[in-house]
Amino acid sequence: MAVPLIVSSARLVLTCIKGFFALGGYTDKNRIRPHEVDMHIVITALALSLVLSVAGATAATAAETASDAVDTAPQESTFLHGGDPARGAEMAKLCISCHGHQGRSVTSRYPSLAGMDETRIVEGMKSLRAGEKGHMMANMTRGLSDQDIADLAAYFSSLDP
Repeated sequence: MAVPLIVSSARLVLTCIKGFFALGGYTDKNRIRPHEVDMHIVITALALSLVLSVAGATAATAAETASDAVDTAPQESTFLHGGDPARGAEMAKLCISCHGHQGRSVTSRYPSLAGMDETRIVEGMKSLRAGEKGHMMANMTRGLSDQDIADLAAYFSSLDP
């Protein structure tokens, strides 16, 4: 992540230095031109930014390595059905049109799913998928796997009602 910043900073410094010499900097020892003074300031500032970019990248890499080493053990889901709420949140984007933003329905025609019991969601969606209830949700759940249903249930049950 920091490497592109370092590379672009280095290119900028080199471009400015080349431009400085192309304008005739340091070729006329008898007088200092205004652009030479300005270029000294620019080159110094750019060189400093390059040094700071490298230092920042080094510190960021060290911090990432340390945080990765802290917790490498796999974590078990705290949800009853082993669902992943982050994955469920991605899939839930298809549910918004009926069940509302973050599972909060704006009409009584469709139930709010936010904060609903996880097991109730799982059982309801599985029975709809099996065709036990004649409902338009039967078509919506037909292509979902058990893991998909668990992920959606984990997401909706984790939301505040």
